[in-house]
Amino acid sequence: MGTKFLPVFEGADKVPKEAKIFNETHIEYVNVLLGDILLNDVKGQLLNIIESAGISDRQEQAIKRLITNVLHETKHHVVECLSLMKKD
Repeated sequence: MGTKFLPVFEGADKVPKEAKIFNETHIEYVNVLLGDILLNDVKGQLLNIIESAGISDRQEQAIKRLITNVLHETKHHVVECLSLMKKD
């Protein structure tokens, strides 16, 4: 069995029809799955690291907010990108 490679896309407006393989159910599933992975597992691990770093409470809170915001933005961006590949 050979490996099948997808073509490289130059931009969102250049996504060929054959690459538009997702429907709304797929996108919602990824949204929920990413929320669980990023906002529970990864966030928890990163916050534990920050708490054990021994920095001031003020710095710790600022870093925790930054981590939370970045993970939310990442989740949103991935779902947005999948939506570009939604079946017509």
